[in-house]
Amino acid sequence: MLMFALGCVSLASSLCAASPEPPEGYRAIFNGNDLSGWYGWNPHASAKLSGEKKEANLREQRAAFPENWSVENGELVNDGHGPYATTEQEFGNIDLLIEYKTVPGADSGVYLRGTPQVQIWDWNQTFNPKKPDRKPHQGSGGLFNNTPGKLGRDPIMRADKPFGQWNQLRIRQVGDRTWVWLNKRLVVEGAVMENYWDRTKPLPAKGPIMLQTHGGEIRWRNLFVREIGEQESKRILATFRPLPDPTHYDVAYGPHPKQVLHFWQAKSDKPTPVLFFIHGGGWSGGGRLSGLVNMLPTMLSEGISVVSVEYRFVAEATADGVSPPVKGPLGDAALALQFVRSKAEEWNLDKQRIGASGGSAGACSSLWLAFHPEMADPQSDDPVAR
Repeated sequence: MLMFALGCVSLASSLCAASPEPPEGYRAIFNGNDLSGWYGWNPHASAKLSGEKKEANLREQRAAFPENWSVENGELVNDGHGPYATTEQEFGNIDLLIEYKTVPGADSGVYLRGTPQVQIWDWNQTFNPKKPDRKPHQGSGGLFNNTPGKLGRDPIMRADKPFGQWNQLRIRQVGDRTWVWLNKRLVVEGAVMENYWDRTKPLPAKGPIMLQTHGGEIRWRNLFVREIGEQESKRILATFRPLPDPTHYDVAYGPHPKQVLHFWQAKSDKPTPVLFFIHGGGWSGGGRLSGLVNMLPTMLSEGISVVSVEYRFVAEATADGVSPPVKGPLGDAALALQFVRSKAEEWNLDKQRIGASGGSAGACSSLWLAFHPEMADPQSDDPVAR
């Protein structure tokens, strides 16, 4: 026994790591000790190859896999380079649990059925307006390789933990519909994952799970999967009410990256009333679809157009020098309202029939707008201010 204990101290700790303990109904797809069940494959490196050249490339990637991937303390570790960690087994409809921890500047993701991807960002990156479709500041979990302007491409809210802490991902995929929870927050709700390799075709019925490498160390642990059977899949899809994509997506109403809104236009020959929705979250969290999902289809079917506003949180207003910082989210709500009014003719809106709504902090902002004196300036040269 003493010799065995000393051996555990001297050998790589991965050899003595405890076996993963999956929740009931799930099974481990990483054993915590070695790379069994996984191989190296970056599909982008072989996508345009064929025949012997492709076979040679795939062999090279398999051979290179252990050069960049290792196991430490029960964790699957990548140094930021090399082929992606790919499961030998292929999966269809699944419920997938994963924990990950990464470093500043890293960029990674989880490929489902061999298709990119549930995105993992360094969310501290500054938004670059020259690349408007790249939004790391909105957080991880979105289906980044989907078409811009579609729901699900960007997460509903930012739910990432600070560097040095483990993040928990739960991904459910049924057919081409994908749900993502990041740290127990729903960030993608039943969005279609597009077939990146050929958008004219549906997502493959099966394929491997892949863990992407992209320039920075990332660690993975507790990788568990539960395969979803046919009957359960049918029940999930039967009860899901998909949301329409916005008519106008991430429309800027101000200069700050958080001063954006989604707009859904109701079908009507005459100007429509508007639901002006402000999400809750204590002015420090939440996202534009939080609390709106169940209302949206009904509003549109009843001929009511819908606006959902994102705004600066208290921390961001503080960074902007707003004092007191609550004036940040309140002022943004007012600015967004004025912006929507300015779009009345273009968007076929009745600006005399705008109803503000929201939960928690969003309700407070709505009441503030309702009881605040009129903020429009009819004499202004600025069409939004008017």
